[in-house]
Amino acid sequence: MRLNEAYDKYKDGMQFYCVYIHEAHPSDGWQVKVNLTDDVIYDQPSTMEERADVAEACQLDLRLKMPILLGDMKNEAALAYAAHPVRLFVIDENGILAHRSGMGPRDLDVEGALAAIGKLAGP
Repeated sequence: MRLNEAYDKYKDGMQFYCVYIHEAHPSDGWQVKVNLTDDVIYDQPSTMEERADVAEACQLDLRLKMPILLGDMKNEAALAYAAHPVRLFVIDENGILAHRSGMGPRDLDVEGALAAIGKLAGP
């Protein structure tokens, strides 16, 4: 995964986080065929403990190296950033948005995020 490569390269000079929000395709909601095929079947978490369990499974399944933060049960992060189902943000040290991808998976601009990370990291 290209984001793991960026994390490995720049983790000593900047912070990386994955923010796990509500489950995009829960088994008790709008399920997608690929999740059924890949046995990614989770109910929508109703407690922070359940959300943490699903986030941990996500981190392991996707082999994400960066730490995961949990969005609250009111889904404030997802709403504030229009992050559903997945989106990449690069925020500089002053809290200024340096890159925002389109909504994934179709418009997830990994290359743009990596370029923004490289620019912030400098030479």
